[in-house]
Amino acid sequence: MSSNKSGKELERTLLDAYEKYSNSVFKFILFKINNRERSLEILQEVFMKTWIHMSNNDQIENIRAFLYKVAGNLVIDEYRKRNRMEYKTESLDKLHEDGFEPSQSVDVSDSFIDRMDGLQVMELVRDLPEMYANVLFMKYTEELSISEIAESAGVSENVVSVRLNRAMSKLRNVLDTKLKKYKK
Repeated sequence: MSSNKSGKELERTLLDAYEKYSNSVFKFILFKINNRERSLEILQEVFMKTWIHMSNNDQIENIRAFLYKVAGNLVIDEYRKRNRMEYKTESLDKLHEDGFEPSQSVDVSDSFIDRMDGLQVMELVRDLPEMYANVLFMKYTEELSISEIAESAGVSENVVSVRLNRAMSKLRNVLDTKLKKYKK
């Protein structure tokens, strides 16, 4: 993105970015902090910081990756404000409350998988270490490319690929552990 834009061009660029990416950046923030109102406030901060950065004639090569990087930094600031790094997740008791009943006549693993929805998968992802949860979220929820994730996280594409593979492996292990509990 050119750094020599007029005020109107900067405004148009930022509005275009907002229209294209605000929903996905909001979902990223909401996934991380699990508070809708605060997520909206942080989203606003993301675009304010981006505007300031652009107004200072600082160049942004990939606006989408830049927005995610700013959002990630603001989420870290939020964690620091709250003085904790992990957010609570709902327990497996929620599955039971939602009507999940293991049956002797049905394969428990099929029943478990059939009843899992996106929110429950996201809860499992939240249980993973943050660096793995982040890459899974960006890759599969926001559909960012490995290069965009790398740029956003400030690491190489190889590191992102390794983290994705390890994250999927850890997610499979978590799922296997939970399935074994229900088979007992």
